[in-house]
Amino acid sequence: MGLCASSGTGQSKHLTQEQWHEKQALLADLRRDGALLRHAPAARREDREVVLVAVAQNGLALAHTAAALRAEPEVVMLAVRQNGLALQYAAEALRKDYAVVQAAARQNADSLHYAAPELKHTDLKELRLPTYSIQ
Repeated sequence: MGLCASSGTGQSKHLTQEQWHEKQALLADLRRDGALLRHAPAARREDREVVLVAVAQNGLALAHTAAALRAEPEVVMLAVRQNGLALQYAAEALRKDYAVVQAAARQNADSLHYAAPELKHTDLKELRLPTYSIQ
């Protein structure tokens, strides 16, 4: 008997019971440590559900995802909100996206280093980042 699972791309694929249990075990591990994605089989690094769990826990797991997912705004936004430095692994088009760069910079201002050249020197005030004064 096969189980139906969504790949996250709107497609359903049938998994054997063993594959389903393996995926559930991987998801549980990734909820504790998203960096474990680097050890996952390539097919799992292409699985949107798996990647979303990994980057929610550790944004830098974006480095180990399939290129197509590094170009998906939802995946990248989740990653940079968790760790702004994940911007370095985003597809070029998203490193040019003001909203993505803003989210990354709000989490870690050093992420601007990875923004597209036209946004790299954006004034932090334009990004509406919190500013702090030492008294």
